[in-house]
Amino acid sequence: MLAAVFGLLLIANSASADTVKRPVVLELFTSNSCEQCPPADEFMSELQRSPPPGIDLILLSEHVDYWNPYGWIDRYSSAQFTDRQQMYGWDNFQGKVYTPQLIINGTTSTVGTWKQEIRTAIETLSGQADRPITLDWVPAGNGSLDVAVGFQGHPADSGTEIWVALVQNSVVSKIGAGENAHRTLREDGLVRTLIQAHSNPAGAAGRQPYRASLVLPFGVARADLAVIAFAQRPDDHAIIGARRRMLADTASVGR
Repeated sequence: MLAAVFGLLLIANSASADTVKRPVVLELFTSNSCEQCPPADEFMSELQRSPPPGIDLILLSEHVDYWNPYGWIDRYSSAQFTDRQQMYGWDNFQGKVYTPQLIINGTTSTVGTWKQEIRTAIETLSGQADRPITLDWVPAGNGSLDVAVGFQGHPADSGTEIWVALVQNSVVSKIGAGENAHRTLREDGLVRTLIQAHSNPAGAAGRQPYRASLVLPFGVARADLAVIAFAQRPDDHAIIGARRRMLADTASVGR
């Protein structure tokens, strides 16, 4: 029954794919302990509120953990995000890793506060993530969601990884020590969970949805949460398709 529900949702989503704006994925590697990061966080929020026409900016704010020894432990930091940033740095950018570092569609790196360069890169890369993706979910009990992602790439996209993220907007953090001591920081797109989805190997190629399970953070308003799915090539890390839906989206059975 669950598979049938997902199948109907994926077909319905595919029918409206033409109306979806061109997605651009912005991965900001940041930290609440870094003095230079809050301006980048603020600029990302500004871009998300007022994106360029025809573009859907999909923000993933990933807090690294290597700032934690310097006066303040960032409660949202994760070694997973540090590892992901280092993957980009060593594979694509001659080992360059810093904060605030912005990776656009997995292929372009820039400082998270270089506004004009970022705007130009967004326009330049806005056609890269052109593979259609459908995204739906159903409640799974205990505050979790079963997520289904539909992805039908080109033959050359064999081996593409499908990732699912749960992100939180309107996050407020009061910092007690370190470079940002006594500041109140605000940000959007904070990644609470990032996991790789998996397909059913017994299913028909390109037709069975990729699946993942997300646990919702306790006490966070559903209106501040979004589910994001993106398709990423493992060789050059290019993001070739992406979709975001707010958790409170009334068109979803996961409302």
